[in-house]
Amino acid sequence: MVILCFILFVEIFLKVQAVKTKTQEIKEAAYKKALEELFTITIGETRYRPWEPVQEWDSEVTSPEILKDHLNHPRQVNYTMKRISYEIQDDDIFKILEIESPDHKLYYLRICVKAGSGSKYKDDQFIGILMKKPFENPN
Repeated sequence: MVILCFILFVEIFLKVQAVKTKTQEIKEAAYKKALEELFTITIGETRYRPWEPVQEWDSEVTSPEILKDHLNHPRQVNYTMKRISYEIQDDDIFKILEIESPDHKLYYLRICVKAGSGSKYKDDQFIGILMKKPFENPN
């Protein structure tokens, strides 16, 4: 009788695990499809969203200290945010801001918006400045 109960328990346990695994696979597939629809530009293993105009909110949440500290310009107010994009690499999501300097040179600030599990980055961490455009929207 004990053996029969044990076999029944193992069978139920395995069925529950199979359902959990299938549900997890469905969730992961849906997540991957959503990312592919949002991040339509692919370069190597990195996916990007198309460039979009900067909204007022984007410029408000980006610290002017980043511009002052990392672009070596005392009057950071002269910098203009032009466009914004997002990048996903591994499980990390980055914001890329296109910034125009007073001398009309373009810089690309890269900020980690959401760090994936086991990432070397932290949420809302300034990563660096790209001196050239990482991609352009396809026509």
